[in-house]
Amino acid sequence: RKKHGGVYDVVVGRSVTALPRYCAWITSLLKRKTGASGGDVDGDEKQGREEEGRLIYIIGGELEEVVESRIMKDMPLDRLLQRAEGTTDKRALVF
Repeated sequence: RKKHGGVYDVVVGRSVTALPRYCAWITSLLKRKTGASGGDVDGDEKQGREEEGRLIYIIGGELEEVVESRIMKDMPLDRLLQRAEGTTDKRALVF
């Protein structure tokens, strides 16, 4: 398990358990944001930085407010898969 810690850019899950519990299970797998390692002469802020890993979680139904407040992007699966609207209530949430 240690060899998997902090190495993944993306972890994908689906609603098989409560979202907070799932997050607790996978948080250690995601990359952590790192600061600049010296920067360059032009001051490019992104050089030497690694972005934080993200969770993409597929879920249907209602969400708790605490969960909704942390969503970076909410995409209905029908739109994502270019299907007729109303085919499913599922959506992909990006945290």
